[in-house]
Order: sequence, then C-alpha cells, then structure tokens
Amino acid sequence: MAIRAAAGVLKQSCPDSTYLCIRYGGDEFLLLGTYREDGDADRLKREIKDRVAVYNARHELPVLLGMSVGVVIADPAEEAQSIDYYINKSDTMMYQIKREKKQCL
Repeated sequence: MAIRAAAGVLKQSCPDSTYLCIRYGGDEFLLLGTYREDGDADRLKREIKDRVAVYNARHELPVLLGMSVGVVIADPAEEAQSIDYYINKSDTMMYQIKREKKQCL
C-alpha cells in the first residue's frame, strides 16, 4: 500500500506530462524531467514534501508515508555521463539526507 501511495504522490508532484515516474527497486523511484529554470528542482522537492504531508493528513496508515529525495541535474554543456552515473549520484545524496534525518531524531 505504501509503494502505491508513494507512486501516486510522485506522479501528482510532476509539473507536467513530460516527466516520467519509474519504480527503480523495492521502494525507490526515479523522476525524469526537463529542468527549465533555476529553482525547478527545489520547487519539485517542496511539492513532493507538501503532497506527502497532505497524504498523511488524509489517510490513516500504520506508519506515516515519508520520502528522502536526491536530485541531480545533468547540464547539457558538460560531458554526458551514463544514466547509472546520475542514479548513483542521486542515491548518494538521498542516503546522506536519510542519515541527517536519523541524526535529528
């Protein structure tokens, strides 16, 4: 149930239909989209966080839905890397955020 809820929140958070939401592993997802202007990534992260809060307020689950988000922006002016490179970079950021959340508890 939590995986479906997370997928729904992510799909609703995408700014437009050009974004692609992919389940990538047990409880990990990828959102692929076009970065159009400064602040897009931060806006998307805030949108996800806000939608998770709304979901938790509206649904009674045994545990609260939560997400840690790692963001990577590929610059077309830089040398292209493999998709694995970007996924690994994003994973590193996500796990750093998870560690920081645990330290705050």
